[in-house]
Amino acid sequence: MQIILAKTAGFCFGVDRAVEMVNESVRRGNKTATLGPIIHNRHVVERFLKQGVRELDSPEQAEPGETVIIRAHGVPEQVQQALCARGVPVLDATCPFVKKIHTIVKNETQKGRKIIIFGSPAHPEVEAIASFCREPLIVQSPEELEKLLVPCADIQECIVKEKDKKICALIYCDPAKQDAVKEFVTGVNRGLPLYKRMVTEFSAQPLPRNAMGKLLR
Repeated sequence: MQIILAKTAGFCFGVDRAVEMVNESVRRGNKTATLGPIIHNRHVVERFLKQGVRELDSPEQAEPGETVIIRAHGVPEQVQQALCARGVPVLDATCPFVKKIHTIVKNETQKGRKIIIFGSPAHPEVEAIASFCREPLIVQSPEELEKLLVPCADIQECIVKEKDKKICALIYCDPAKQDAVKEFVTGVNRGLPLYKRMVTEFSAQPLPRNAMGKLLR
């Protein structure tokens, strides 16, 4: 059998950072637990379990004196608040790129803007991002987004059905769906005036695995 290793094989920056935070906590002799699986890799999770690292399903399961590490995908804002209220040491292993998205959507929401998240509603990273928004829209395909949008002939802008709010931001979580993102951004832009069209930005670097679209003002 021939095994070919891809150039990009291995952990991304955020995952590598989270794993090292657990390793360091164990090396220090801390009683360690993770809130949810630290990453989506059963081999790593099983190795930590054998080292005595507990996996918690909720903040309420944290024990006194236990160092709890938040997973790389992040957790909803209210879950993190509940964990901190337990009074246990907390280490936040949320990927810095994901944390940046949390800040962006929170700031944009405070400005009264509507957030669209492109990803799976059940994915923990999407759940965490959504918690920093007010009633975000979560879509998984261009077709889903198209159903939410209707053209308004009077002001030539795109309005969200039922919500009656202008589209202002697009947060993209899955790099494997970049083509789909480009496709539905192109579709949305057809219903927007030039000065408010969305642009999609993709990094050429392998580490920032989140792509973000933003609405031009």
